[in-house]
Amino acid sequence: MKLHRSLALFLAATAIAAGAARSASADPIDVSVLTYNVQICIFFCGGHYQDIADVIAASGANVVGLQEDNNGASSVANRLGAGWNFHDFGNGNGNLNSFDTSILTRFPITDSFSDGIEILLPNGLNAYVWVVHLEPYPYQPYDIGDGSITTADKRYKLAFLTTGKYQYVNKTKIAGNLSRS
Repeated sequence: MKLHRSLALFLAATAIAAGAARSASADPIDVSVLTYNVQICIFFCGGHYQDIADVIAASGANVVGLQEDNNGASSVANRLGAGWNFHDFGNGNGNLNSFDTSILTRFPITDSFSDGIEILLPNGLNAYVWVVHLEPYPYQPYDIGDGSITTADKRYKLAFLTTGKYQYVNKTKIAGNLSRS
């Protein structure tokens, strides 16, 4: 599993007061958020749930958004041990991609909706967490890696077509591993 291959995604967590009865000056707590695209590993890599759990444990995150997990959040949560909660969203819902998403958290889940959850923080406040998995195309690094962009001119033109900001594209050299493995 390579974290650097994550597709475009967005994970946001915001804390809000859960009701008038709760104090607005509740003690602050640390919420550490990790987003992790497991690259359909659970389906194609033989279900390396322990490897995924090890990465999550090493990160120290207490809220984790998974993408491309093939409904494997329960297996990952079991390997993380007691105190981990999860919610699978499947591959429809609010995602713009056909792969599954889920959220794992050390905090109690108090509600869920199409692509997010509400969690109860230790200070009595609620936080809303969403996980979104976007489609990867058009994505120039993939296009370069698979050979469909072979010249700098094609790269600039494609950047213009996808962003409309041709004048801001700087000439750069591309270096590094562009493979998808």
